[in-house]
Amino acid sequence: MTVGTFYKFVGLDRLDDLRQQVYDLARSLALKGTVLLAGEGINATLCGARDSLQAFVAALEADTGLGRLAVKYSDADA
Repeated sequence: MTVGTFYKFVGLDRLDDLRQQVYDLARSLALKGTVLLAGEGINATLCGARDSLQAFVAALEADTGLGRLAVKYSDADA
């Protein structure tokens, strides 16, 4: 299992729509964890398969207006 963490300070709007998009994406990739969204940015800690985490980040970067995210990955036993 891999853990991915990131945050970014960026102005976000339409938080309800973005929240649902993030939730649906994480669920479809079988990721577990926490994603905090606020008008001033995003903060996330998620775990799952590394390729799923990378797909999640790629989708956020491409589809949400967040731009490039600096993600730290680490391996975990549980």
